[in-house]
Amino acid sequence: MDNEDDKEIIECLITIDPNEKMIYLNEINCSGCKYSYKNLKDLIDNIKFYFGFYHEDLFKKKKSKRK
Repeated sequence: MDNEDDKEIIECLITIDPNEKMIYLNEINCSGCKYSYKNLKDLIDNIKFYFGFYHEDLFKKKKSKRK
């Protein structure tokens, strides 16, 4: 089991406006981002981009601990 001190939590609010085809992602400690999307795949790709761009180091760190 992981030590509680090793755990990091990302709290993100995701708001999707299907009429405007916009997704809004924001965290408590940042101003957030707004992306337009065309379909469900595009919406998912935008979420992946957001977490990859803003939290890449966190996910790399976690991945390397699994090895």
